[in-house]
Amino acid sequence: MDPSQIKSDTKGILEPLFPDGVRSVFSESAPANVDRYPEEERFTGKMVERRLQEFQHGRLCARLALSMLGHPPGPIGRGKHREPLWPAGCIGSISHAGSHAAAAVAATDLFLGLGREMEFADPIEDSLIASICRTEEIDRLDDRADIGCRAKLLFSIKESIYKCLWPLIREFVDFTEIEVRLVDDSNQYEAIAHTAKCDAAPVDRLSGRYRRYGKLILASAYIAK
Repeated sequence: MDPSQIKSDTKGILEPLFPDGVRSVFSESAPANVDRYPEEERFTGKMVERRLQEFQHGRLCARLALSMLGHPPGPIGRGKHREPLWPAGCIGSISHAGSHAAAAVAATDLFLGLGREMEFADPIEDSLIASICRTEEIDRLDDRADIGCRAKLLFSIKESIYKCLWPLIREFVDFTEIEVRLVDDSNQYEAIAHTAKCDAAPVDRLSGRYRRYGKLILASAYIAK
């Protein structure tokens, strides 16, 4: 499908989140007609309409991003852990938030891992903060009244980190097993592993960025070769 058929492809939204070599597509609303593939429909048979629209919208963004790498349109499968299955030689990440969808892809000869996340910026409920934030992440806050919003930012960043690490370690990493340190005034962060599920090497090499766009938090994580 031609990128011009996306109703609102806001250019330049994701580019600041990634280095050269990553191709990304951000869409605020899906077109009425989206290419469908039998290989994908077998994953969608029991989806409610809202979830089906999210799935198709995200796959559309992914196909458009892959086309920027020279790949022809085709199905994007799903693994047993619901992760997208990318064409040989590619790595990527898909995310959704309401009517928005986005995807980022890159060649595996340039990147070991690639993750991105998109969330609405409303605060995390107090009861969930301890399951997302480590004690040192909370202690670094200047204003404890801002803890719900900070937790949502860290949630978004940690989701992008998990997506980035998954192809390398194939292990679920809990939110509190990764520490995130925001780099002042740079919209970048550092990640520190507190788990034996992965050795420190991939996490030490991981870089990431984040930004606000309207009511959304956009976050990225990537490991370059």
